[in-house]
Amino acid sequence: RGVNTRGCDMLSEAGVVGALCSMPHVSALELCQLPRVSEPSLQLLVARARSVTSVDVSMCQRLGDECVSHAASGFENLQTLECYGLGRLQCPTIAGPQLTTLILSGCRALSRPTLLCPNLAVLELQSCKELDPSALAQLAAASPKLRHLDLSGCSRLSSCALGDAPALAVLILDGCSQLRGVDITAPTALDKLSMRSCTGCTQEAVETLCAGSPALTTLDLRGCTQLSQPTFAAPSLVDLRAPWRARPRPGLTVPASAQRQPMAPVDAKDESDAVGMAAAMTADLTEQSRA
Repeated sequence: RGVNTRGCDMLSEAGVVGALCSMPHVSALELCQLPRVSEPSLQLLVARARSVTSVDVSMCQRLGDECVSHAASGFENLQTLECYGLGRLQCPTIAGPQLTTLILSGCRALSRPTLLCPNLAVLELQSCKELDPSALAQLAAASPKLRHLDLSGCSRLSSCALGDAPALAVLILDGCSQLRGVDITAPTALDKLSMRSCTGCTQEAVETLCAGSPALTTLDLRGCTQLSQPTFAAPSLVDLRAPWRARPRPGLTVPASAQRQPMAPVDAKDESDAVGMAAAMTADLTEQSRA
């Protein structure tokens, strides 16, 4: 049911396409790391392989916007599309009525993708350095069932305005060093939030997001250097990884008075009394051992 030619870089384009076109019932095409696969070849496969549900064209550097757009809409039953590391991908329009998983990570030139995928549940955009923040609202609005969004490594992303994301349960923003805040209208389903090394994110932004996330159970804030005190409320929180030495109890707001305080200096008189008491106890123990 599936064909995997991953890394078979000695195969000719004609050989690969010819073999695949002779298998009209193939359901999975894994063409990852095939440098000879071109746009006309993929378009021919779209016309011949009508039963495909999964396509992986990662690292196929000859493929660009038009080809990926055509593949997404041409494979009528497509559920998974992986396009990791396509250097030519910039502004594709991906319309897939059955698409549930889309991987565009490592597409460093990707700036303004347009998604028309009503059933999309998983979207990964790791290390998309040129991603335009204004495109995120459209992505979320066009994907009402989106539950997993990974934007880690998008180091130039200054804002993350997702608008209404009713199904979003996992949001990963690790390494978004220029990010100032996250704006979700009603993050009622948000269960896991990871913001490791978001060095530009402020204390106020984290507090606001957590206060509006009643289902949040896991929060990772390690490396967020602008955070000062763990004084935010998250009623369902059970796993907190924070940069503070004194961490709050899960789900509770911790006042400043409850934080770990330095030990007060010992009074000289109290220290002398303590030393004398210790000496007396030592003497008593010595006499008992002799007896």
